[in-house]
Amino acid sequence: MPETMRAIRLAGPVGPNGLTVSQVPIPDVGPGQALIRVMAFGVNESEVTSRKGQSGPDFSFPRILGIEAVGVVDAVGEGVDLDHGQKVATMMGGLGRAIDGSYAEYVGALSGDWTIPDFSPFTIPTGVRLTSYSGEAKDLPAAALAKYLRAIEADSLDIVVSDTYAGLEKVAEAQHDLESCHRPGKRVVVLAET
Repeated sequence: MPETMRAIRLAGPVGPNGLTVSQVPIPDVGPGQALIRVMAFGVNESEVTSRKGQSGPDFSFPRILGIEAVGVVDAVGEGVDLDHGQKVATMMGGLGRAIDGSYAEYVGALSGDWTIPDFSPFTIPTGVRLTSYSGEAKDLPAAALAKYLRAIEADSLDIVVSDTYAGLEKVAEAQHDLESCHRPGKRVVVLAET
């Protein structure tokens, strides 16, 4: 395995054009962690806020943004019950805020219950615990949670993918498009398989 990877690492607040690709060390894998080769990730409003330097106290520069990713397990630390090559999804848990995130070829993530066999970023299986909500459970109104749970149970929750982008070089365009608010929906960056 190489020692470096391509990533978008920010040293401080920048505009979208400041999201440039550079070489950085591949994350170390500690106990309870997995190294994931990133296949795709979503671009989120919270990442725009972080890029601008307007995030909360759990965020600091330098940082690789990205709070979610889908990919393949490349290595595991002690105590992790995942297999090399297993398809996984990871989100939140400090990604892109307290620890480096998914705007990279690899991401180090905590192990947990967020793995789904045969996962595709374009389809979400019925009955799987996934979320795109960024607050705490106490912040989510009961009526809103009940609405989402009913939609999941009825297999009627539609995830609108507004645009897809190929490669890390397109993250700036994805963030620009998200900020312009011309089309609702998720912006997904797909990385080429290496």
